[in-house]
Amino acid sequence: MKKYFATLAPRLFSMGYPVLPAVGKRVLLTGWSDMTIDEPTVSYWVSNGQAACNVGMRCGDPSLGMALTMGDVDIYDRDVARIVAASIGATIERRGQAPKRGLIYCQAEPFAKIKKVWHSPDGAKHTVEWLGDGQQFIAFGMHPDIGKEYAWRDDVSLLDREPWEIPVVTETDVLNWMDNVLPGLIPGEWLSGSDKGPGATGADQRGMSKDERVLLNYKAPLDIERDRLVKALMSLDADMDYDEWCSMGMALHHQFAGGDEGCNLFDDWSKTGTKYAGRHEIEKKWASFGADFSRNGGVITCATILHKASEFLKKMDRDEAGAAARSVG
Repeated sequence: MKKYFATLAPRLFSMGYPVLPAVGKRVLLTGWSDMTIDEPTVSYWVSNGQAACNVGMRCGDPSLGMALTMGDVDIYDRDVARIVAASIGATIERRGQAPKRGLIYCQAEPFAKIKKVWHSPDGAKHTVEWLGDGQQFIAFGMHPDIGKEYAWRDDVSLLDREPWEIPVVTETDVLNWMDNVLPGLIPGEWLSGSDKGPGATGADQRGMSKDERVLLNYKAPLDIERDRLVKALMSLDADMDYDEWCSMGMALHHQFAGGDEGCNLFDDWSKTGTKYAGRHEIEKKWASFGADFSRNGGVITCATILHKASEFLKKMDRDEAGAAARSVG
């Protein structure tokens, strides 16, 4: 039996991570959500029956100088899970039971959990949850449902990142993404609801034709100046993860109704990266975005681009406001 906690927890704690011993997915220690985690406590756990436990991470705990959160994508549809994860952004990603995944961030300030639930026509429940204060996730060890070790995308885990290297999100960032970006990525036939079952806010699209589903899922293009959208897009790294890159193209395809203006902008931006494969490949991918929409049911809008470029746009607005103030003075 591997001694995950004994092997990994002391090193992770020394890096600044709030480690907890877990059995399967659960931490059984009484009062674990607010107990003090220090070096003597971790050593005690290692030497007193917790050595073979999984390694959990406490969320919302700023005592070690940072507070973790995880965008927990518990979606069973592979295509939807991929698109949702790509929309969240680039960070280290823990894998458990495929295609579900968790994306790790630090909280600017601790916040409570934020969760949305959907139910698909096949009866499956899908959730997207940002873990908050008083919650934890398993970082290393054996997944109790599949009998395999938790894995990390590209083999890059918390062991390879100091806490200060992990991207930071605010509660406002998360709420904006959950309310304005995420709903457009979820197939229209999925019913939004709660853990107990679907609610009345979704639309049942079973039996509808493709044209009927497209009409029902229609989302208007964003009301945004083209120059601002172009600046936001060009601030992003075109060499981003492939799924994220596709999401940018899908957003432009929606904004420009699949027209040449959007394709040209997608091409101009893609050229700024080292992975650019030529105009022909851009046009092939552009033509596929409409098919992706009809298959997955969700709509990716340029809100995704603005979300990813939010820090750049905030700085741009501050700089413009400062320049305007100086010109008046």
